Amino acid sequence: MKTRTWIVLADAASARLYEAAGPRGNWALVAELAKALEDGLLKEAYERLILVAPSAFLGLLQSELSDRVRGRIAALVDKDYLHLDERQARERLEAQLHAT
Repeated sequence: MKTRTWIVLADAASARLYEAAGPRGNWALVAELAKALEDGLLKEAYERLILVAPSAFLGLLQSELSDRVRGRIAALVDKDYLHLDERQARERLEAQLHAT
């Protein structure tokens, strides 16, 4: 069974939530944040969650998430990729995740 992954790119002002289509597939924009993550988990829309944001916002974001959602976090990436287009963000995140 293919594991579904949601990816959050965020900074203090805004956020984007994507669903990854396979390990190196395209990303699809899903919605905005804490409620969308909880709703998605309840609907079994994802198994893993990757949060990508500057460190100050990562802490704030995590504090707003339920324990169930926090339990699905597979990776925390202290980077600001929100200003990049989807292709650039995907490439940089893949490189970052493979480097760790």
